[in-house]
Amino acid sequence: MSMIKLQYYYYYKPTKPCLLFLHGFMGSSSDWNIIYKYLLNDYSILLIDLPGHGLSINLPEYCYTFMNISKQIIGIINKLNINILNIIAYSMGGRLILDLIFKSDIKINKIIFESVSFGIEDNNKRNKRVTQDKLLCDNILNNDLGMFLNTWYNKSIWGYLNKSLDYDILLTKRLLNNKKELCKSLDNTGLGNQKSYWNEICNLDKLLYITGEYDIKYNNIANKLMKLNTKIKHINVHNTGHNVHFEEPEKYVKIIKQYLNEN
Repeated sequence: MSMIKLQYYYYYKPTKPCLLFLHGFMGSSSDWNIIYKYLLNDYSILLIDLPGHGLSINLPEYCYTFMNISKQIIGIINKLNINILNIIAYSMGGRLILDLIFKSDIKINKIIFESVSFGIEDNNKRNKRVTQDKLLCDNILNNDLGMFLNTWYNKSIWGYLNKSLDYDILLTKRLLNNKKELCKSLDNTGLGNQKSYWNEICNLDKLLYITGEYDIKYNNIANKLMKLNTKIKHINVHNTGHNVHFEEPEKYVKIIKQYLNEN
C-alpha cells in the first residue's frame, strides 16, 4: 500500500458509525460543510479531498488513477480503524468509489449516491466521451476559469442552479481550483476512462440514488438502475438539478437521515 497522499478530515465519535463523504468534479471536501454539520451528533464524519481538488494537489502521477484512488481511500479507512462505513457520494465522487465498493473487502453498510454514473457500456460512446473530455480540458486550460464556469453552469443538467441566491458563493469556491490539476483529474478519471459497472448492479444491496427534477440524464440512469435491481431506492428532489445537496441542503439532510435510520 502506497503512503496516503490524499488530504482528509475525520471527526470521530466513539461507538458511532462512519459517514464517508466524497465530492464532485471541481469541488472539495468543504462542499459537504452544509450537510455534515447536521449529522455530527450521530455519526463519525470522514471527508476526503479527491486528487486534483481541495488540498489534494501536486500529488505523484499514480495518485490520479481509479485504482490508486481506491487504494488511497482504503488506506485511510484502515488507518482510522473504521468498522461500520456508510458512503455518501456526489457525481465524480461516486464514480471514484465504485472500485472500492465492488472490488474490495471493505464492509459497507449503506450507500447514498447523488447523480452518479455507473459508466458507459458502449465502446464507441466511451471513446467519444474520451474525446469530449479532452476538449473540455482544452476549454478549461485556454479560457478564463470564471467564464468557463458561467458557461458550465448554464447547461440544462444544472436546472436553475445559476439563479440560486448562493450561486456566487459556489462560483467563488470553484475559482479556487487549479486548472492544470482539474485536467489531471479529468484525463485520468473522466467518464470515458471509467469501467462500466452496469453488470454489477445486481450485487448492490442497500443503495439510495438521489437525483434532481431537472436532471433528465440522471433520472434516466435511476430508472435503469431500479429495473436492474429492485432493492435500489430512488428519490427525485423537486426544483433541483444535478447538485441536489447544494440547492436543497435541508431536504437532503432529511432524506439521508431517514434512509440511514431505516432497517
